[in-house]
Amino acid sequence: MIGQTVSRYHILEKLGAGGMGVVYRAHDERLDRDVALKVLPPGIFRDEAARKRFRKEALALSKLNHPNIATIHDFDTHDGIDFLHSFAPTEKRGFVGERSGGFWPANRNGP
Repeated sequence: MIGQTVSRYHILEKLGAGGMGVVYRAHDERLDRDVALKVLPPGIFRDEAARKRFRKEALALSKLNHPNIATIHDFDTHDGIDFLHSFAPTEKRGFVGERSGGFWPANRNGP
């Protein structure tokens, strides 16, 4: 996926992978900033009810503000690819998610 554009996010590098997807550093072309973009595994939503549950959980997470919880800034499907956008990088610490040693279930070393 490196070099591809998913929605408004241009994928720059792979940061980690796990059972719930792959996390990439991507550039948000609309806001002109780098972000973490989690691409969910194909077929993760068995049906529309599963997609609705995911949307409900993502909306709930987007309202939380805590240093140990990744805030969801965007979620969508583009050309059959389901993804989440969370935490932007900081100059001093790299990606905010790195403080806890991982990105959701994904980590720097892969599965």
